[in-house]
Amino acid sequence: MALHPGGPATPGPAGEPAGTAVAVAEPSPEPAGGPAAPGKEERSRRDAAATMGRAAHDTAGRVAASVGALDGRQPRFEAASAVSGGGVLAALPSLLRAGLLRRAALLELPKGFYGLPSLLLWAFLLLARVRNPERLGYRDPGEWGALPGLDRCPCPRTLRRRTRQLAECEGLPAWIGSLARDWCDDPDTVATLFVDGHVQTYGGQGNLPKHFVPHLKLALPAAAAYWVHALGGAPLLCLHRQVDDGMVREIRMRIVPQLQELGLRPDAPDPEAEPVLTLVFDREGWSPQLFHELRAKGVAVVTWIKGPQEGQVAERKLELEFGPAKARTVLEAREIRFRADRRLRGRGKNDKPRKPLQLFGQPGKGQRQPSVLTTHPSLPAEQVAGLLRSRWSQENCFKYMRSEFGLDTLPEHALEEVEPDAWGVSPAWRTIEKALKKERNAVGHLRRRRAAETDIAKAGELDARIRACDQAIAGLVRARKSTDQHVRAGELTAEQRLQALPEPLRALTDTLRMITCRSETAMAAAVAPALGHPDTVRSLLEALFQTGASLLPDPAAGTLTVRLLHQATRAREAALAPLLDELNQTRTVFPGTSLRLVYEILPAGPSPPPSSPPRPPPLSADVLCNLNETV
Repeated sequence: MALHPGGPATPGPAGEPAGTAVAVAEPSPEPAGGPAAPGKEERSRRDAAATMGRAAHDTAGRVAASVGALDGRQPRFEAASAVSGGGVLAALPSLLRAGLLRRAALLELPKGFYGLPSLLLWAFLLLARVRNPERLGYRDPGEWGALPGLDRCPCPRTLRRRTRQLAECEGLPAWIGSLARDWCDDPDTVATLFVDGHVQTYGGQGNLPKHFVPHLKLALPAAAAYWVHALGGAPLLCLHRQVDDGMVREIRMRIVPQLQELGLRPDAPDPEAEPVLTLVFDREGWSPQLFHELRAKGVAVVTWIKGPQEGQVAERKLELEFGPAKARTVLEAREIRFRADRRLRGRGKNDKPRKPLQLFGQPGKGQRQPSVLTTHPSLPAEQVAGLLRSRWSQENCFKYMRSEFGLDTLPEHALEEVEPDAWGVSPAWRTIEKALKKERNAVGHLRRRRAAETDIAKAGELDARIRACDQAIAGLVRARKSTDQHVRAGELTAEQRLQALPEPLRALTDTLRMITCRSETAMAAAVAPALGHPDTVRSLLEALFQTGASLLPDPAAGTLTVRLLHQATRAREAALAPLLDELNQTRTVFPGTSLRLVYEILPAGPSPPPSSPPRPPPLSADVLCNLNETV
C-alpha cells in the first residue's frame, strides 16, 4: 500500500498552503479538555429540533448561501460519540493518495452551501455501499453530515443537482486526464494494458442502440463505454461513447491517441525496435489492419485468433493478409497454443480420480487448445498465455464494481440527440443481419430433421425447403456485402435517429468509482498479510467502513481523533492494527482544516460507571402521615 509519509500534499484550509501538517503526537484515550462528546440519542434529539429542517443547525451559513454570499461551507468538527458510519474516514488518506481532491482547482461549482467537498461525500457513499443518492434519503442526515464536517448532508435532490453542475464545468476532462497521468507513474504496471467494453442498460423510454449484455445474455438498449485497466486490474481510463462503433475503431481513434497524451506511447517510434506498450483484448478487437497500424506505432497486441484453427504446434510464425486484392499487405505475427483443461479439479463421478492431463498428441475429451496471436517479436510464449489469463482481472473488477459500487447504475435518464458526425450501425445492415441469422437457424433445424427422417416423401419435402433456405441465405449474404455496415447519424431519417445518454455525468461518476476502487485496493494490500484468509479482506474493509466512530477534535493539538468502535472479533481488530498505524504515519490533514487525522480503536477496558441521579429529599413526617391515611 502506497500510504507513507512521503505522499502527496493534501489540501489545507483557506489561506494556508496545501499539506500543512502538525507534529505527530501519541493518541490519547480521552480528548484534551472540553465538554464530553454528545451521544447519539442527544444528537438525534437536537437534530429533530432544528428550525430549518432536520439537523440544519448552520442557520447563518445557509442564509448566506441562499443570497449567493457563500462559496462552500468550510468543515467544522465538533466532538461526537459513536457517529454512524464514521469508520469510512479511515479511507480518507487512501482517497487523497488516489487523487480525489488533487488539482481540484480545475473544477468549478456555482456558489452554494455545499462546495467541492461533495466529491468527498460521494466517495464516502460509495465505500459505505450507498450506490445512488436516493438511498441517502434513508440515512440520518446529521450523522452523515458530521463525517465531512458539516451540520448535515445534502438531500438526494441537492446532491444530484450539485453533481450535475460539477459535471458541466469545463475543467472536468482536464481533471480526469490529470488523474490518469498520475496513475501511470509505475512503468511496470502500465507497460501492458487490458482493453474491454462495458455496457450500462437503459430502462427508460428512448431510441437507444441495442448492445449485447454478457451477464444477462440479452440484447438491450444500453450505453457503451471502453475501459483500460493496468496490469493487475487497476482501472486507468474510461472512455464513453454516444454510439458504439466497435472496439477496432475505438482503439484506433480514441484509446491509442489518449495513451499517447499520457506518455505511454512515443511520438515517433521505430517499427523495428521492441514495442514499448502491449494491448490485450478479446476477439472483438480482431483486425489485421489494426494490428499492422499499431505495430508501426510501437504497440504490440495479444488477442485470441478469430477463425478456424489448425495444427498442433505450440508456437509458429503466422502471416496475415489484408487489404484489397491488388494491394495485399502481409503482417508477420506469432501463433501460440496452450492446453486448457475444462474439467473441474478434485474427483470425478463415483468419487473416482480424474484422468491425468494429456500434454502430447490430440487434445483429450474435456480439453481444448486455444490459439493466441501476438505481434510482439520477443515476448516469451509463457508470458503471452499468462497475459490473456490475467485479463480476467479486468472482468473481476467489472463484476466487483457492478455489485459493490453500482457500476451499472445510471446517474441520470435524460437523453440527448446523437451528434451528426457520430458513426453507428446502419439500420438496413442490421435488418439484413437479423434476417440472415433467422434463416441460418431455420436451415439448421431443417437439416437436423432431415437427418432423422426415414419417410422418402417427407425427406424430399425437407430437401426442397433446405434448398430454398440456402438460396435465401446466399441472397442475404450478397445484400449484406453491398450494404455499408456503419453510417453517420446525420444520414439517418427522423424515425431512425438515435439518442444517447449525456457523457459528462457518466464520466464523472465512473471516475469517482475508479478512485474508490483504487483506494480500497490499496487498503486491502495493507490488511491482507495479517489475515489468515486473505480472500476476506474486502469483507473486512466493508465492515470497517460501516463501523461507528467517535470524532474528537482537539484544536490546541491540531488533531482530529477518529476512535473506531470495536469490531466483531479481536482477530479482525488485530488485522486492522497495521493499517491504522500506516494511516497515522501519513500525517493526513483533513481537507479544508488544519486538523491532522489520528486513528485508533476504542480502548478495551471497563467503561466508567454511569453517574447516579441525585436522590430526592426525604419526606417529612406530615407527608408520611397523609400518605398512610390515604392508603
